[in-house]
Amino acid sequence: MRTHRPARGRNVLAAVGLLLASVGCASLESLAPPVDALALGMVPDVDPVVAGQGREVYLSRACVGCHTPHAVDSLRKRDWRPVLQDMSDRASLNATDRQAVEVYVLAVLTAPRVDPDSVQTSPSHP
Repeated sequence: MRTHRPARGRNVLAAVGLLLASVGCASLESLAPPVDALALGMVPDVDPVVAGQGREVYLSRACVGCHTPHAVDSLRKRDWRPVLQDMSDRASLNATDRQAVEVYVLAVLTAPRVDPDSVQTSPSHP
């Protein structure tokens, strides 16, 4: 006897498969870098908590519900503002989420590029 799988489950699996296939070899970290450098204060006047929330919204269903994630550095700062306004309207983002995404995107574009292998950490002391 065949068991009936709910259509919703199949749709979710299909969406995940399409997302993974469309992203291909690009990692989420390369498309939307984490806010580690921002948390270290490398970008002045940016709240890393707000930037982190913006990244979460950017990678959430609010954005990738309609399209695959775009690399944050695919546009210049001046080009992002109208895109963010248009897309936040389409995604029905509230003002807080829209502002967080803008803070995140602009902070990533402002942050200096850091080679993670070159960052030295201080040794722990017992």
